[in-house]
Amino acid sequence: MILTAVDFQVAVVVVWVVAFFVAVVIEALEPQLVSLWFAGGALVALVAAIFNVGLPIQVLLFLVTTIVLLLLTRPFVKKVTNRPTVATNADALVGQEIAIEKGFGLKSQGIGLHADIRWKLITDQDTTFVEGEFAIVKAIKGNKLLVTKKEVQ
Repeated sequence: MILTAVDFQVAVVVVWVVAFFVAVVIEALEPQLVSLWFAGGALVALVAAIFNVGLPIQVLLFLVTTIVLLLLTRPFVKKVTNRPTVATNADALVGQEIAIEKGFGLKSQGIGLHADIRWKLITDQDTTFVEGEFAIVKAIKGNKLLVTKKEVQ
């Protein structure tokens, strides 16, 4: 079968319509704004196809429109989607005080209490922690909290 110019034009219009709807459906399903710009580019290319503009120009219009929309909306999208990360679960412990229940040092591990939960404690400092004092959680290493001495004020 040989495609006539009209058949080719219709096929190109159908391709751009499908590209537009696929981008819109993906955008509707994905909350991260991943295909909004492609939908805009496909729409511009579709209009160009309807007016019988050549395929290379349509593709160029698609690419340019997509890039321009991406660049123009990026600051807005970044502001909307870039929310501060809230520490959850154990990550929220970093920077918090923990009460020492069992003393320890560099070569041993101790026990600490934070919010009624007991944790195994380790340190990378050459110092000794004694029962009753407080330490600051520096990091989480597996199932242990890496702590540092709390500065006395």
